[in-house]
Amino acid sequence: DQLDEIYRQAEFNGAYGVVSAEKILHANALGFSDFEASTPFTTTTKTCLGSLTKQFTALGMLLLAAEGKINLNRSLAEFFPEYIYAEEITLLQMIHMSSGVPDYTMMIYEESLQKARAKGLAEAEARYFADCELDQADDSLSEILALFNDRPLDFQSGSQFAYRNLNYALLGDIITRVTGKSFGEYLQEKIFVPLELSDTTTPTDD
Repeated sequence: DQLDEIYRQAEFNGAYGVVSAEKILHANALGFSDFEASTPFTTTTKTCLGSLTKQFTALGMLLLAAEGKINLNRSLAEFFPEYIYAEEITLLQMIHMSSGVPDYTMMIYEESLQKARAKGLAEAEARYFADCELDQADDSLSEILALFNDRPLDFQSGSQFAYRNLNYALLGDIITRVTGKSFGEYLQEKIFVPLELSDTTTPTDD
């Protein structure tokens, strides 16, 4: 009851749970899965994993490396030669978030969040709006990299850590290029099916 009250006060939107190694100890859901239709969020509502997807992407890259299909110490230029800083970045640095590439997704998110707040939306609704705007952003990776050709790396590749979604967007595209399969198809074949993750899909598979 105390946990539920904390989430209510925080205007939490989604499902949450407390689990042990053996079972689910407590599960609940608050808010809406669709604000416009006022559809309640439930403990079985299918939702985006967001950045948890990165662990699957990293695993996909490691599997390809183990199969000898890619070399993690090779530069990004092997796949994106149009990016002028690609020679300075290795695939392994991208996995480790130490590439130094700028934070493109946060730029989109912050702009959308400010727009939603200006409309008078409550904070939870504003963040939901910004998330949707980010999901619908349709700039291609080549367009994004072209935009950053005029902007230096945030730091020398490999010198420090900085969380950047662009790293993993590029890695996902590399998986597709190397395997000849969609990102979703590859994850299903190599990760979801072997691990019996029957409720886990990608947007293109759902």
